[in-house]
Amino acid sequence: KLKERFKLSELPAEPLEALNSIAKKRGAVIFGGEIDYNRISNVILDEFRSGKIGKICLETL
Repeated sequence: KLKERFKLSELPAEPLEALNSIAKKRGAVIFGGEIDYNRISNVILDEFRSGKIGKICLETL
């Protein structure tokens, strides 16, 4: 669901790479091309809380 929500062709397996890809798609990049991790983290959390991402299990299985 993350792939569709954030319009990614592929969702990287590594969490940091996935976060970077989502940040670039959403324009959460600061001066010098660095990722604004605070901003993109807030975007993802807000969308999770509002149900826009869909159902995601956060528990370890």
